Amino acid sequence: LGFLYRPQWVLKWNELGRSVLFNDAYVLLYRRRWGLLLFLAAILFFYSGFNNIASSRAQFRPSSYLDLWEAYRVYRGQNFAGAVTRCNELLKREPNNINAWVLLGSSWVSLGRKDMAKQAWEHVLSMDPDHPVKRSMILENPGRMEDPNPN
Repeated sequence: LGFLYRPQWVLKWNELGRSVLFNDAYVLLYRRRWGLLLFLAAILFFYSGFNNIASSRAQFRPSSYLDLWEAYRVYRGQNFAGAVTRCNELLKREPNNINAWVLLGSSWVSLGRKDMAKQAWEHVLSMDPDHPVKRSMILENPGRMEDPNPN
């Protein structure tokens, strides 16, 4: 289209391309600069490609690691109901994810639902009897644990 309306411009760009980019003497003289530029461009293209591949794979196969990381992030932000929701979503896909069960128990305690926390942590102990949650006060004496949200 540009050649139809402004053929002089197209011919100038073509001449510039031949004299600079496709000129062996120029490339040999400035090979380090061009090499560095092309190397940086290659790194950028590879990074973009891998980033796109990772994001497209995440759409078809969700990552349990990323979902658990998000649940911990929400928990640290003191949105305990959101952490419970995210843990339940993760446990639908992976019912034996012990870290999700532990975080679910901690979230239930923070919400004041010690009975639900005890169930979650008992499930952890059924999967791993030597898990550190065994030393938790809630399993030994649920009524003794302090209320995290005193009113």
